[in-house]
Amino acid sequence: MEFTSIQIPDHAWEPSGDNDNPRARLLASMGLNGQPFHVEAYQVKTADNGEQVVADPTFESEWLGICALQNDGGAFRTVFIEDREYVIVVSPFLA
Repeated sequence: MEFTSIQIPDHAWEPSGDNDNPRARLLASMGLNGQPFHVEAYQVKTADNGEQVVADPTFESEWLGICALQNDGGAFRTVFIEDREYVIVVSPFLA
């Protein structure tokens, strides 16, 4: 399978967290094969027990839904956006 890398520039991310931590979740959109997709970046950290957790509890329910998609229970790969660590989730727009 061929690997294609896509870079979303830092300036394209829109902060969507609350006033205390507006960059806890970032939003962007992109096109793949001519179709629009939502891109969400959730800031994460490592808890004392070694578990990967969302940095802002405001997004706990979204984070638990994302984690439910992963069967093995391991940590997601992360990226750094403006010196913060994020998990990126891509989903299609509704028809």
